Amino acid sequence: MEQKEYRLAAIMYTDIAGFSRMMEENEAGTLETLRRHNQLITDSVRKHGGRVIKSVGDVFLSEFPNTVDAVRSAVEVQNDIGRHNDAGPVMPIYLRVGIHLGDIYFLEDDALGEGVSIANRLQSLARPGRICISQDVLNLVSTKLDLNVRSLGRSKLKNISREIETYEISVNDGAEEPGTRDNDGATSATNPTTGGARGSSSALRGALKENLQSPEYAGFNELKALVLGEIKRAGRRLSIDDVRDRLPNRSGDIDTALETLADKGFLTRGSAGMARGTPREVPRGGGAHARVRKNWDRDWSQRGGSPGRSHGGSRGASDEEEARIQSRWDRALEETPAGTGGYDSLVEDYKDHVASSAEREKAGLRGHLISYVAVNGGLFFLWSMVMFGGFPWFLIVALGWGIGLASHFSGVRQKARESRELDQWPGLTREQLRIYRKLAKARSNWSGHLVSNIATSVFLLLLNFIVSPGFLWAAFPIGFMAIGVFSHLPAYKAKERRLLKRLRDAGASIAHLLGGKRSASEPEQRTTTGAPNTAGYEA
Repeated sequence: MEQKEYRLAAIMYTDIAGFSRMMEENEAGTLETLRRHNQLITDSVRKHGGRVIKSVGDVFLSEFPNTVDAVRSAVEVQNDIGRHNDAGPVMPIYLRVGIHLGDIYFLEDDALGEGVSIANRLQSLARPGRICISQDVLNLVSTKLDLNVRSLGRSKLKNISREIETYEISVNDGAEEPGTRDNDGATSATNPTTGGARGSSSALRGALKENLQSPEYAGFNELKALVLGEIKRAGRRLSIDDVRDRLPNRSGDIDTALETLADKGFLTRGSAGMARGTPREVPRGGGAHARVRKNWDRDWSQRGGSPGRSHGGSRGASDEEEARIQSRWDRALEETPAGTGGYDSLVEDYKDHVASSAEREKAGLRGHLISYVAVNGGLFFLWSMVMFGGFPWFLIVALGWGIGLASHFSGVRQKARESRELDQWPGLTREQLRIYRKLAKARSNWSGHLVSNIATSVFLLLLNFIVSPGFLWAAFPIGFMAIGVFSHLPAYKAKERRLLKRLRDAGASIAHLLGGKRSASEPEQRTTTGAPNTAGYEA
């Protein structure tokens, strides 16, 4: 997912109220209604000079060059929906719309930033059939458009540090859900993200999740309701793997249901073909705006196999893909303006990305280990049947392949460590994350270097004993490799100390990075005494 630009834009976020319930009650009718809804949104956005950034199910994220066009489009959509509902359709549409003006970080097929987050939260605040806007939007359209506007007061929006002055636009009675039209007190401007129906929704989602995790669960409709609810909460499509991670005791029926949801476009595919279209980032989600992780995770899946596989000819391509993905994270962390809401979101996205990568690496290692045991077991069986007691040629294959397996295990272990450390690190800032990524990379490189040298040494030593036990020729290459390892060790330890010191100077708590074996004062001693000259190494 390539960076495009950073600029001011009006963001419109739309969402169909009760979409999960509609899908559960009448899937075929809802999909037909959804097609009608999608056409209305797309046509109106284009007509008013806007652009649909992305759509996930019933959720649309669109941008406009100015607020007047954004509000005009929203009003037109609500009027069109009102006329649609007045015609007496089988399934009426009740749409919530949020509009905000802000600085947006545009990616290839997504957008990040506080403006996106606020627009999403405003959409959640709006009652079905109405449009919720911020003070910034009202200031620019109040003298240009004739609108029926009602103040909602100062609203505390979830994950937004400051309160936002919010307003609600009434458009067409036909667009509004019955029972909400004349009850202006129904919407709380104080805390729209807690209590009431939203609390009940969260409780229901938790109950469904517990139900789904029981081995005997096989309810397709409840699964759909859970998935659609999670999609709307995250603001992005989930992958099949995302859902499978939540359902460790799922039955075969659940897997079949997930495949069906993927076929219908509600889920993206897993590692075997996931992400036809995910930027499963843009932006690992759980927030107000769609998150950055989707596209990067899509790159993992497009390798055509488990990203953790480190044997065979795919390793080089895998390393290149990993380098490209990490380079994108570097750019995003460097270039996302510190004053926008995308800042904290990127930190959380990276944590999610690492956690997801660690799980896929573990799965890849299991597959690698199974194939290793199966193939080498077969070779051993063949050797024992054909030339038992003769030259143990099968050991050469087993030991050579074992080098790759050991390196793979080291990579999985380092990724799991990174995920564990990030998970134990609340309040991590972007600057601290940038430093930590360098530390994690240095540790991973050193671990890979050490493990590969040890594994290669074991291979050479055993090969020596098998082929020519009378002359220890393996001592020469092993000795040279040992020299290389010990010459790299001081540089690595110096770099590790320097990066830990930078983390501490940046205000980060680093006790958990040291294995919890030192007191709070020991990191200070470690980073201020005996540090060798590291001028030749970059952090």
